[in-house]
Amino acid sequence: MKLFLALLAQIIPTTLIGSTFQFSENGSLSTIEPTQSGTEYANRVITSIYDTLYEYKYLARPYELKPNLAEAMPEISKDGLTYTVKIKKNVRFADDPCFKGGKGRAVTASDIVYSVNRHFDPENTSQQRWMFEDIKEIKAVDDHTITIELKKPDPQIIYTLAHGASAVVPKEAVEKYGKEFGRHPVGSGPWILDSIVGTKIKLKKNPGYRAEKFDIYEHGYDEKAHGFTGIKQLHGQKIPVVDSVDISFIDQPSARWLSFTKNSQIQYTVLSPDQSKNILASKKPVTLNKEFAAKYNFAPITDL
Repeated sequence: MKLFLALLAQIIPTTLIGSTFQFSENGSLSTIEPTQSGTEYANRVITSIYDTLYEYKYLARPYELKPNLAEAMPEISKDGLTYTVKIKKNVRFADDPCFKGGKGRAVTASDIVYSVNRHFDPENTSQQRWMFEDIKEIKAVDDHTITIELKKPDPQIIYTLAHGASAVVPKEAVEKYGKEFGRHPVGSGPWILDSIVGTKIKLKKNPGYRAEKFDIYEHGYDEKAHGFTGIKQLHGQKIPVVDSVDISFIDQPSARWLSFTKNSQIQYTVLSPDQSKNILASKKPVTLNKEFAAKYNFAPITDL
C-alpha cells in the first residue's frame, strides 16, 4: 500500500462555477478509446466524456456505486446469473458530424450491447476484454432494457459496468472515424472533447447534457469528513458546474509542483514521496506544515 497526498488550492467552490478547472495528471494519455482504457489517465477522461451504467459516489468511503445511465441498481436473479438493467430515457449523444444532420440521437439499449461486444472484436485488440469474460450473453430486451447473462456468478460485474471499458459509444462514430476514433470521442456524458494539443487536453461542457444536479448527499457527503472543503455550496448545482476542464500531463514531480504553486496554472496535484517529506508536519495523522496548511486543502489517498 502507498500513501499519496492530493493537494487542492483553497478555492471557494462557488467561484469555480462558470470557470475553468485546471487539473494535472502525473502520467500520459495516448487514446480516448474505451477498449483501450487500461490506465487510470485514460479511464478518468473516458468516464468524463462517456456514460457508464453506474458510477462511483464521489465522496463515499468505502467505495459505493450509484446509478448513472441506469435508472436503478440492477435486478439480479436468485442464482446470480442474470442481471436486468433499465436505462434512462432522456439521454442523447452529443451533437457530432457522425450523426444525420449533426444532431446527437437518443441512447438506446442496443448501444450498450454494441459497446460491450466491441471488446470481443479482434480488430479492436481490447486491453479490457478480460473484464467481460464471464458474460455469456448481453442483449437488448427493448430500447431501454438490457439483460446480462453470466457464465457463473460474478459480483464484480457491477463494478465493471462503472469502468471506462463499459463506456457507451455510438456505432456511427466508430464507423465514421475508424482508426481515429480514439481521438474523436462521441459520448453522452457531461463533457465533450474540445482539443488535444501535445500534453494538454481541454474538455468543454456538453450543452445537450441531460438536466441533472449535483446531490452531495447522494454522493456520500459527511459534514465531519467533507465540511472543510466547502463542497456543500455546490449542492443542487446543475452538472457540469464549470464550463471547461484543462488537463495537463506532467511527468516530472518538480515541474508539476512548480506549476501548482504558481496558482495560475493547475489547481490540483499529487505529491511525490520526496516532496511529502518537506511539506508534511506528520504522517500519523497526516497533517501539513503550517505554511502549506494556510494555502491548500489536502486529502491522503491510499492506493494499492
